[in-house]
Amino acid sequence: FFAIFNVKATREQSETKRKNLLHYSTTIGTATSRITKLTMATFGERLSSVLGTNAGYDPSLRRSIQNAVLFEAKRIIDHMEAQRAADDSLEHLRAFQRKHVFWELAKQVLDTTHLQPEERAQVLWRKMTTKEPLGPETAWKRVRTIEKELESLTDAIRPLLQAGGRSEEQAVDEYIAQAFEASNKASHRAPTRVWGYTHNHCLLCYVMYFKNARMDPDLPPATAPRDVDIPRERPGYRASAAAAAAAVDFSKRMQTVDSAVGLNSAAFHAATADSAVVVVVVV
Repeated sequence: FFAIFNVKATREQSETKRKNLLHYSTTIGTATSRITKLTMATFGERLSSVLGTNAGYDPSLRRSIQNAVLFEAKRIIDHMEAQRAADDSLEHLRAFQRKHVFWELAKQVLDTTHLQPEERAQVLWRKMTTKEPLGPETAWKRVRTIEKELESLTDAIRPLLQAGGRSEEQAVDEYIAQAFEASNKASHRAPTRVWGYTHNHCLLCYVMYFKNARMDPDLPPATAPRDVDIPRERPGYRASAAAAAAAVDFSKRMQTVDSAVGLNSAAFHAATADSAVVVVVVV
């Protein structure tokens, strides 16, 4: 009896878990999976379910994954700011605070994925050639561009949904097929989802977050994986102020040397040869 009870309980747990997971059907000839229902709690789980739970990191998807990461971080900070706006005891985030928190959130979101540390670093590169991290400023500009591109993408997919009563998957497949044909790719094989994600870097983001050409109302809450410290001062402000003060002091010393040396330019250079040069960086 105990064994039968355990089997029954295990089956019930498995069924509950199955209902709470994102189910996807693998398409023959593609390296990715198709979404039928989205209930995953974390970004990493949703990403794995779209790309395939056993799929390794594909460098060709770097920008697509980056866009999805930045979009999730923007979704979280929008929710945070809405909460702060509703609470009079909390101050509104200043521009530099918003960008700093957004960048930290993007790194936290990426930490929830199955990617290895070196692969996560690649995702947040500005370019593959320079291997330079995006940073708060560039990441913020990029996510604003992503939002605009997603608007254009939804406008392109909406008519495909309305034509012939296509499902979400069929509409996305039709969009990819039309883009593939327009690109004049000579191939006897149908385009894969991976090709679609690399052709339009916002398509992965659309598949993860949109339904019927609008934001999926059943998405899990946008919450930060961990707490984020909000800086009170602009990062680098104190260093910049110290550099500016040093520059003023240097200028005064130069004036003193100039008065003492007076006529001889060569003597002037000799007197100032050992002086330190201060470079002021304005941020």
